[in-house]
Amino acid sequence: MHNRFLRGLAALCLCLSLSACGLIITEGPGNGPGPAHSTTGVGATTEVPYTAPTRPDAAARAEAELGALPKADFEGLSFIVATAGYDPLFPAEGERLDDRAKLARNAAVSERYNVSFIPAASTVDSIYDETLAAENSGLYSADMLILPAGQVGRFAAAGLLRNLHNLPFWDNTTAAYGATASAGGANLTTYADLGAAVLDHDRLPAIFFNRSLAEQLGYDLYAAVESGEWTWELYLEAAAAAAALDGVSGHTVYPTDENIYSDLCAGSFGLSLIEKTEGQAPVLGVPENLDRLDTLLRSLRSATARFPDDPTNALAPLQSFSAGTLLFCSADLEYMDWLSDAPAKWGILPLPGNGDGSYRSPTGADAPVLCVTAANNKFEQTGLILAALNAASTDVITDAYITERLQNRLRDWESAAMIERIAKSAAYDLPTLYASGMPSLGNATVAAVREAAAGGAPLSTIIANRAYYANVELSRLFG
Repeated sequence: MHNRFLRGLAALCLCLSLSACGLIITEGPGNGPGPAHSTTGVGATTEVPYTAPTRPDAAARAEAELGALPKADFEGLSFIVATAGYDPLFPAEGERLDDRAKLARNAAVSERYNVSFIPAASTVDSIYDETLAAENSGLYSADMLILPAGQVGRFAAAGLLRNLHNLPFWDNTTAAYGATASAGGANLTTYADLGAAVLDHDRLPAIFFNRSLAEQLGYDLYAAVESGEWTWELYLEAAAAAAALDGVSGHTVYPTDENIYSDLCAGSFGLSLIEKTEGQAPVLGVPENLDRLDTLLRSLRSATARFPDDPTNALAPLQSFSAGTLLFCSADLEYMDWLSDAPAKWGILPLPGNGDGSYRSPTGADAPVLCVTAANNKFEQTGLILAALNAASTDVITDAYITERLQNRLRDWESAAMIERIAKSAAYDLPTLYASGMPSLGNATVAAVREAAAGGAPLSTIIANRAYYANVELSRLFG
């Protein structure tokens, strides 16, 4: 029966799956003419027609991934899932294709294994208190938790979470997991599932850019992404060129928060401080030379080319971008909704990289992740259900998300391809996940980046001075 649900899902997710585009659209997004793609170079005017890329059928892949798992009949077993904040597993029924795809995914898993899901919405603090009380008393609690990423350390340090490696069938190296899925733990101790089932596309960071201004300045930024030349240095260079125009600002971040900007830069640059060795607790590495990143972090906080902050109007960056007087606005993908009727001609890019040809979309402390309570004794069933939820989400939720945005938000095909790139490069970070239960680790990583960006000591110096106590905490949880 699960085939019926996934084939129904395929009908929802005909997203770029044929040689041009599986959507019933004869031209470009919004039924207007498809975009042209300018060649690189200052003042370039040559245009070539853009052809949507050929892509595999995501629904068929999700069906195959689910079908590859062992079949079982769990005889109507119920799973209680406590959720804090946004719930990526159990969205309210609506018109969004990605929400409908998630509901179809749940139905496919329920049908294949004869289980039901009982979502229980609450606050993080209430879930913590209830889980702690249940653990101390031996009473029943929720089977699984959907927590903000930044809360995992708090729950794990209190002994409230189960090591996912103890669950049969759970495997975070499958196609449903990204390159940084191992950030959920270390040394065969993992407390956070970072698979496709709970990926929150709306909260992935991106660069919204004014396509008209970029073309005027001679920058083909889509081509820069494809060639691997889309770096933070190029971002700042283009921003400075835009700021030289009358009435135009170069760049900003929304919401306006310097710490967010620093976190995004360090994460997308590829700063990785946790060193793992098989059979040993992870340690905090101390890079010897982070001069380039230090320069970038401080440059982003410089007033040069920045959109001027307006404490009286929190929406000022979005309003300026919408009006066409701002080249770059770094914001989460959810702000496509706000910009859907903007007069400016805009597009979407991933966060800049470091020039190694890859891009990273760092998830923040509010990104949802999936955990299993320590009191859960349904080992085999829970492991298989976790595997099934992720397998049935492989690529298909992302395709539904892109299809929805093509129909209702996006203005060019290239942005759709960029969103796919952003989703596939979602990057989780162990310090972000566990700092709430390891204050010294947070002080040596997240806080260190922010202090260096604000003009403190060099980042490598700050990390070196704080590494000892961070390593004590890492050994305590993962040793």
